[in-house]
Amino acid sequence: MISVEEAKRLGIAAQFSEPYSGFVISTMSTIEAGENVKADMKLGDLIERNVELSDYSKELDCLFFNFLVFPTGYKGVKREERKYHKRSEKKFFIDIKISDYEGFCKADEREALAILARETLRGAAKFLSKEKHFDHEKFLRDLEGVFRLEGIL
Repeated sequence: MISVEEAKRLGIAAQFSEPYSGFVISTMSTIEAGENVKADMKLGDLIERNVELSDYSKELDCLFFNFLVFPTGYKGVKREERKYHKRSEKKFFIDIKISDYEGFCKADEREALAILARETLRGAAKFLSKEKHFDHEKFLRDLEGVFRLEGIL
């Protein structure tokens, strides 16, 4: 194994050497959601390629979107929509509950991506609108534009 500095000196390109957009997308789900949870990776890649967090806030280094894909009345770990801010780490977390669990589980790949895109916009509007340090209107406009350009909205 070589160090990052050594890899750069040798001209070895790596994923970690690319600029970091500041967004992290993840999903917590039941097994029934199946392959559709992989849509979060596609959504994350789409956001990462087109949007920079520093364009909307100088107070945040990382914005996490965590999708909660659980049926109504789920008896497992209780997870609700919420936001929390780790100011000392400059991290903002948003847990977004997917409202149409059955629809998400039955969706094809493109539909699952569209559901996540809609829920991202809804969750961002709900939780970022009150954050004074974040230009949520510009973020929502830009994000919606990216999703429309990709044909998922």
